[in-house]
Amino acid sequence: MLELCRFSGFLAAHGFWSITDGGPLIPIVALELPDGSQQMRRMASEDLRQAVEMGQAHLESQPDDARMAVLIYDGYVTFEDGRRLDALLLDGREYASDWRLKMAVPYRPVEHEEGLAIHRPKFLDFRADEDTSPEDAGRAFFEGVDRHAEAAPVWNQHLDESV
Repeated sequence: MLELCRFSGFLAAHGFWSITDGGPLIPIVALELPDGSQQMRRMASEDLRQAVEMGQAHLESQPDDARMAVLIYDGYVTFEDGRRLDALLLDGREYASDWRLKMAVPYRPVEHEEGLAIHRPKFLDFRADEDTSPEDAGRAFFEGVDRHAEAAPVWNQHLDESV
């Protein structure tokens, strides 16, 4: 499960790196294949909702006998107090164990007068073995962020943990 969290962190960093010029993220499915290689596949469509649906179907199909896969897309997260924020949403699977995670990384868009801010990731769903704590998963997520050499500096520069 920790590898899935690291993979998700890497992809989240890549997602923010991709939107630093503004605009929504084109949904991406990232795969780790049986030989350990990794691939990213953009789900391009004129309609963002349709692209997300394509990504979800791709994720559910266990493409190319992938060991794990993560879908990332632009959306919103609503908090218990009613606040609704832009967020990059991640949906991950580790196929052999059927471990799953869903996360939201809220952010303030580049177009905002104060510029981009990346807020603390939130686990929306977390299904793993009893030996994996959310704290360990969170640490692994940030290890994945740090593995993305180009994107980690962008993440760290815009990190705002107030939310």
